Amino acid sequence: MKKIIFSVSVLFAMQSNAQITIGQNDLPHANDVLAQENATYVGTFDEAATGANYIWNFDESNIQLTGNVTQTECIDIATTPFAYQIFFNSPFDPNHNSDFAQGLTSLGGNFGQLPITLEDLYNYYQNTDQRYAITGVGVTVNGIPIPSQGNPIDIIYQYPLAFGDYMSHDSQQIIEIPTLGYRKTEQTRVNEVDGWGTVNVFGTSYDALRVKTTIYASDSVYVDFIGFGFQFDRPVAVEYKWLVHEWRVPVVQVNYTAGTQSGVLIATTPNSVAEITPSEFEIYPNPTTDFVRIAQRGLYQMPYMIYASNGQAVQSGKVSDGEEIQLSNFQNGLYLIKLGNAEKFIVKN
Repeated sequence: MKKIIFSVSVLFAMQSNAQITIGQNDLPHANDVLAQENATYVGTFDEAATGANYIWNFDESNIQLTGNVTQTECIDIATTPFAYQIFFNSPFDPNHNSDFAQGLTSLGGNFGQLPITLEDLYNYYQNTDQRYAITGVGVTVNGIPIPSQGNPIDIIYQYPLAFGDYMSHDSQQIIEIPTLGYRKTEQTRVNEVDGWGTVNVFGTSYDALRVKTTIYASDSVYVDFIGFGFQFDRPVAVEYKWLVHEWRVPVVQVNYTAGTQSGVLIATTPNSVAEITPSEFEIYPNPTTDFVRIAQRGLYQMPYMIYASNGQAVQSGKVSDGEEIQLSNFQNGLYLIKLGNAEKFIVKN
């Protein structure tokens, strides 16, 4: 069951002046649904307006809401493609062992116009008592699942985050492109906690830290058949973020790209809870020896198909929640089960 992040709004008669720190409980966790509303800044944003015990005001006088809400689900790693899971769900690799994933519409950056198709894109996140980080990505390139661990990983914040903190961290991500080459992204993330105080957002007051994040990144594309590579620098990105205890996303975020304001985000509650769909079904036990069960609330007589690793369909039928699917006559190996429009891998021992 998904957890929705609600804010209990309290309007203070007097401004709060408590200096806070941000820790593990203040950033996203598995099964959270995060929501931000797009907005535009009216007038000129003063980036230098910050400091100790500062008061920031965001309301109709300087922020125009668009009504366009973006929702992001922090999904259980077990619901992502199995080929990715083994790289991001291992306690034996604490540097990449992740807590949840987020689906992506794109990887950003540049692939040098290589003839590729990208599917099943995910960022993997780690939220420990020491840091909040992106541990890597999973992407299916031209039909081939390519899990890619960050080395070093992208540390977004180190805990506890407090006024006066400064962090500069380098990260690198390489995505192999089968038979073609690879794309490498190199990035430097710089965090400056340059303010604390009270942020007033449309009449509600929060104790806040302001964080300025500057991101310098470049993509290098190497093409095997010409034995040569290209580098593309990304525009410098700057994010001004107000972090509070009440929300697991910045209550306000103002973005700049190449020196030009490129968007404003305001934390909000999700519009609705997504209905359970076949993409959320679970299979267990996995690995298995003789059978698997399908777990999905309300599932009844849903058609399924099982494919061998060579793509051949080997079994079909209909299944309900908790019902066994017999695999005792299958040879050991990796199989793909499709349920409606969703799919998962099964390991038969």
